[in-house]
Amino acid sequence: MMEACPGEDWRVVPNLPEATAYINGKLVTLNVVVVGTSIYAGILVGIGLYRPRYRNHHAFVRLLIYGDGANTLFLPIISYLLSLDASMDSVLRPDPGFLQLTSYYIERSLLTELLLIWACLIQLLQTVGISNAATVAADDREAGRNTGLPVAPLLQTIWAAYVVLSQTYLSFHFYADVSELVLLGAFALMFARLVLKCFAFLMAQRSLALRLNPRLIVGYIKQLLQEEDSQSHGQPPQLIVMGEEREQVDEQPHGFYLKRLMMMMPRPSSQQEASMNKDNHLVTIDKIWQLEELEETSKDLCLSFALFKMLRCRFAGYTADETGYARAHDFIWQLLRSTSHDRLLGVITNELSFLHDFYFSSVPISYSKRCLPILSLLISLFTICYCLLVGIRVTYRYSYPDPGTDPDKYWSQLVIERDCRNGTTGGDSSSSSDFVFAGSSLYDLVPIFALLALVMLAEVREVASCICCNWGKVALICRQLYSNKQLLMLYPAVLRFRCNLLNPLEDKMRQCSIILPFYSRKHIITALHHLLIGKFTKNVKVPAAVKAAIVNALGSNNGQLSNGVGFLLQLQDHGGREFLWACIDGKATSDVILAWHIATSILEMKLVQGQQNANSSDNQIIAATHLSRYLAYVVKCWPELLPDDDKWSKRLYDDVSKDSMRVLAMARRGGDGGYKKVMELLTEKSEHEVVKNGVRLGRQLMELEDEAAAWRLLAGVWSEMILYVAPSENLSAHSDAIARGGELITVVWALLMHLGIYTRPSADANSVLSIIHV
Repeated sequence: MMEACPGEDWRVVPNLPEATAYINGKLVTLNVVVVGTSIYAGILVGIGLYRPRYRNHHAFVRLLIYGDGANTLFLPIISYLLSLDASMDSVLRPDPGFLQLTSYYIERSLLTELLLIWACLIQLLQTVGISNAATVAADDREAGRNTGLPVAPLLQTIWAAYVVLSQTYLSFHFYADVSELVLLGAFALMFARLVLKCFAFLMAQRSLALRLNPRLIVGYIKQLLQEEDSQSHGQPPQLIVMGEEREQVDEQPHGFYLKRLMMMMPRPSSQQEASMNKDNHLVTIDKIWQLEELEETSKDLCLSFALFKMLRCRFAGYTADETGYARAHDFIWQLLRSTSHDRLLGVITNELSFLHDFYFSSVPISYSKRCLPILSLLISLFTICYCLLVGIRVTYRYSYPDPGTDPDKYWSQLVIERDCRNGTTGGDSSSSSDFVFAGSSLYDLVPIFALLALVMLAEVREVASCICCNWGKVALICRQLYSNKQLLMLYPAVLRFRCNLLNPLEDKMRQCSIILPFYSRKHIITALHHLLIGKFTKNVKVPAAVKAAIVNALGSNNGQLSNGVGFLLQLQDHGGREFLWACIDGKATSDVILAWHIATSILEMKLVQGQQNANSSDNQIIAATHLSRYLAYVVKCWPELLPDDDKWSKRLYDDVSKDSMRVLAMARRGGDGGYKKVMELLTEKSEHEVVKNGVRLGRQLMELEDEAAAWRLLAGVWSEMILYVAPSENLSAHSDAIARGGELITVVWALLMHLGIYTRPSADANSVLSIIHV
């Protein structure tokens, strides 16, 4: 330990160990905050890049990751760190009231520079990869979905620029040449992106293709209905894909009318019609279908976009008749009967994906002007180049130190120098200096390079979004329609390119079971899953057998929905009528679902225990078990998507689950988990009527001579069941489902609407009996 300077008053100036301890304490605080904030930012960016829909998921996830405070958290952290850096030597400054023989000098210019660069990168990362709140230019009729001008991020960036740049000029030892350009470049990129976003929003507010589109679609449909010539049966309808922004419109009591079509009624002369067709810039589905050189997937994408516009009208409060669903009924029915189930459901999934983008992202406003996607792409490329240059700059500072630099000083965050003056005031004096190196520059360099990598990763995602975004693909197809159709052959790579990470909707279905293998609530991973997601469920890809079963059931019953009664009547020669009680005796839909779910689970237990052959009935088994567990999940987690009262359905599931778990606990304690023992205990010990009905139904299914027939019956009933429960007027519940990544029942709901099925028949016993006697 170094000795004190001779004659120094230690009540005024601390000794060197005390000074070093004080500085190290502040450095530890600074480093912990820098590293912790960088890790937190990395988590935010990682989740945002991998699954953007998580910000609309569970309430705890929104609070932890994308809460309102998360986007404003970094600004006070930056202010705190810069003030901490500026006050590093506050207690070591001499008191002018005392004569001091000891003075301290702290060399921290490099620390200040790196800290300012880190602050800029944090703010840049927030602008690029974290502050991704949706900016929506929605119509006033769309239940308050219009978000307004994104002013808050702009104001935050202005304040951050003031804090960082003011600290730059107050720091006396700051290298003000290249480093100033580094800081100014970061804020220039931030302001460019935010100003572009504000401009895009203002343009979208006036756009007939975005904010005002529902009013135009409704008016356009009314004009089509007034035409004398109706479209041929099953032909592609004249639904709008793009081109509205180039049309002149007239505001009418029931929407915006196209002036060009108004001039054609009554029927114009051939010369007038030719002139008006020349000015027709609308791209419609019938025109898309005439392009032989266009691939089927691209045509389907345009159809999804046109259907999305009609679906958006429903969310704007227009009725099904006003939105023009009838114009597409025959065409969608033809697709259902003539194409694969994957293609048909893919069209609907892409439609819901467009709806998700419009309500829960800022993608659509980027297409309010043709040049905006290109400008956004250029800003992303400039940002990537900027990050590379900053990385080179920081590397250069450490790769070429000044000649003769002490290695310890080279890798330290700051240097504490103590100067001991020997002598008195006014006389000759000599001095000696001591140096202490504090901290490690790795605490600054590693977070900086990590943030540079995160910013570039976020920008790469933006570039990929511009290239393979479905909005861009539709715009590319439509804009080449009237210019040069041969150019469509030059874009196969762009039109085919897909990135699953950018798809807002998952092709998955959650699975939940009442009596099949349980998730242990004592397991730490399961407990964490329950904390974050709140549901003990498993997420699986929707099997092709499930899609085929739903589409086939819809085609076979010609749109006549039932809760399984229709399919059982088709099997009346094979004992189907004997199972009608399971569809009729329930109080509502939820208890019928749970009774059939318990019966299906019992047969699945038998299958799992190897006492049943699965050979030829594999697809029926897959369809029945997956739909059974999925609808049980809907009853448990999202009963608002079902026709029954949601609170009643949740309470019913809880009661049934508790009753079955109590009985199954007896089976586990007895050491016999076989399905026969489970059925016996459920029959004897169960107190809930739904559980008893499920066991009765399961035993009745096992009595069938052909095991494959039992699974065929279950697959048919479950396929009809999901079709029966899907129609709904609860647009809010389906909107929430789309926000969290989509639900299979929402895909079926949208498909049924396009087929003209908006409601379900009554489920009361009299209605069902009337069907039976027909």
